[in-house]
Amino acid sequence: MRSEFLTRQRKILIAKQDEYRALAADFRDGGSLPDRIRFKFHVLLPAVTRALEKIGLGDYYVCDECGESIPLRRLELVPAATHCVGCQEARDVRAA
Repeated sequence: MRSEFLTRQRKILIAKQDEYRALAADFRDGGSLPDRIRFKFHVLLPAVTRALEKIGLGDYYVCDECGESIPLRRLELVPAATHCVGCQEARDVRAA
């Protein structure tokens, strides 16, 4: 079951990675990127890339910050999540 889940998540992440790269390429020749595309390229693309690396390393389920498990439901909802809910909330507070 875990291997099927990882295969599905990997496909989702690769599709997102391709989508974000294509969006950026569409605007590359036209000057500056619109904010939503800049966000996808500079924030979401690295997160997707990191999640794919974690799948390859075998630690997709492990929080990058505290080392605890990331709940399966969170990964289903946010495939590029690299932090558990608690650590992500703390990061969001620090960033605000």
